[in-house]
Amino acid sequence: MEKFVTELWESLKKELTHLKQKELGSIDLHKASLLFCNKALQELKLYIYAYHFVNQEEEIHFHKYLAPKFNSAYIFHYRAWKFSLSKSIYGKKAKNREEKEINRFLLRNAELYSYMARNDNYLDAIYYTKIKAQLEIPFDEEFMQIIDKQFVTAHSYKIAQLQAYKKLSFWLQKQQNCISSQNNQAQNIGTNLNWTDTGMSLTEMAYALKYSGAINQGNVDVKTIADALAQVFNTQQVNIYRNKQDLYSRKNQSMFIDKLRKDLIRGLEQSDLGS
Repeated sequence: MEKFVTELWESLKKELTHLKQKELGSIDLHKASLLFCNKALQELKLYIYAYHFVNQEEEIHFHKYLAPKFNSAYIFHYRAWKFSLSKSIYGKKAKNREEKEINRFLLRNAELYSYMARNDNYLDAIYYTKIKAQLEIPFDEEFMQIIDKQFVTAHSYKIAQLQAYKKLSFWLQKQQNCISSQNNQAQNIGTNLNWTDTGMSLTEMAYALKYSGAINQGNVDVKTIADALAQVFNTQQVNIYRNKQDLYSRKNQSMFIDKLRKDLIRGLEQSDLGS
């Protein structure tokens, strides 16, 4: 049993590592990661449903150490994906809300966290066997289709959440550090380049750069591009998603890009004439 689970876990890790190397935007990265986590979980569930544990020790080992790794990976990428979506709309408020929720969960489950950190085992038979497991601990509805009560015990599920939320906490801090570093670099550059066209024009430019694949081969959030343009050209950030809806309603959806093309051709022609 352990050989199968270990090989499945190593395969999942390789697939997730390969995704990171593609330099996808945060939303696309975690959405794609969820598909791989889901696939691995389904394979693991099918195997365990048909498998009979040799003894209680093997069952405990599975629910205490093996299953949580897969469930934790799914929970982490799901929460990171949801956060990335919220951040694109609510900005800093999304981060503050996520951090508060993580801290509340860690505080509520401090006793179980300490039990695991001390490597205690006196409650293992209660926590990690299907016969004695206390299933009154609620499961989150958003994870029910992946992590069902026939597959994990309640405490095995809680361990997965603890592992995922600890990783999510570090990930959020890393995101903040990257943003701070980028802001410092931008301040040090101190350009005098100012955007003097409209926010809708900047929106057109951002979507054109994304869809053309000119930046990261298109594997980047359009808001990241828009925010970078706003920062470099000393202008306010635009509501990129609301502006996209306005683009759809316009008769000419590429008004600014068309103007750029005409101005480029005219400028080159005038340059050829010596002006």
